[in-house]
Amino acid sequence: MQLKNNRVIIYLMLQFVVATLYYLGSFIHLFEAKTIPLTSVDDYVKPHFLAVWIYMSFFLLLFLTVYLSKKEDMILFIKLILFNSIISLIFFVFHPTFIINNDYQILQKNSPISFKVLSFVINNDVRSNCFPSLHIANSLLATFFLLLIKNKFLTLISCLWFLLITWSVLSTGQHYFYDILGGIFLSLIVYFGISKYIKLYTKS
Repeated sequence: MQLKNNRVIIYLMLQFVVATLYYLGSFIHLFEAKTIPLTSVDDYVKPHFLAVWIYMSFFLLLFLTVYLSKKEDMILFIKLILFNSIISLIFFVFHPTFIINNDYQILQKNSPISFKVLSFVINNDVRSNCFPSLHIANSLLATFFLLLIKNKFLTLISCLWFLLITWSVLSTGQHYFYDILGGIFLSLIVYFGISKYIKLYTKS
């Protein structure tokens, strides 16, 4: 029970550090933020009232990864999340980008609660920390670690969850398609590259 309680504290501390690094990037841009070109994928995905809830479920996905993983996997997961955040911070500082929100106002009539939640997210988010998508990078990283648990049901749920989160960042207008590609690429480098060096360093 004590270990589980400690994991809750660890998760909260992790989110605090990640949020600090994320918002830090908005104060130290060295260059003017630029827009990333839209693609046909961005034009195709429209606002949906469910998207904001799936988008917010990202925090639950990370919590479950911390809570369910073996101790050594949990520690490695936290280290890699921090690597994702630090690398993203470098991009936010030296290559800031911003997006123009989609027409999410249409949700105000169809789903006022979803509209209010999404408006809160947009108004409190940093609009110039877009590439790479840290939301996607950390979601994919969490999915990789949930796959290590080797539970067929959890594998199916985590993969589907990641796909839904990917859709949600487009539907909520929080990211463009190129931001998602950047987040995926970042997570692949960190998980399959940096993690190996961390393991070797830990063993030595």
